[in-house]
Amino acid sequence: MALKIMPLEEVIAALKRDWPQVQWERDKNWIWIVSDLKPLHPKGCTCPPCAERAAIRKAIGREGLGFIFGPRGHKCPSGAVGFFGHHCESPTKFRRRDKNGKSGESHNPAGTTDTTEQLSDADLLALIGG
Repeated sequence: MALKIMPLEEVIAALKRDWPQVQWERDKNWIWIVSDLKPLHPKGCTCPPCAERAAIRKAIGREGLGFIFGPRGHKCPSGAVGFFGHHCESPTKFRRRDKNGKSGESHNPAGTTDTTEQLSDADLLALIGG
């Protein structure tokens, strides 16, 4: 699912209008939610505080406002850690990952260069001695 691209001012206005109790912080072109939105009790709890936090998570998430969850968190300039971030209009880097979720490494060993020139048939025959 594609992430929602919105101007920074619109994201801030929506947070102030719809969720004034949620604390957020701006770090460059990103907005990070620094409020604690994790459930207070084990999964499936329907008490009012847990239900309110779940509703906020759903409303600001990918299907709602477009925030994405970062499991490792992001340390903001103030020292607070945000777990939900919105990149607004700034582009995000595309990182190719392998099946284990690790960044792919280059196929060329260090110190070698990739040659893109094509050899003719005559040159190939000369190389193999034919």
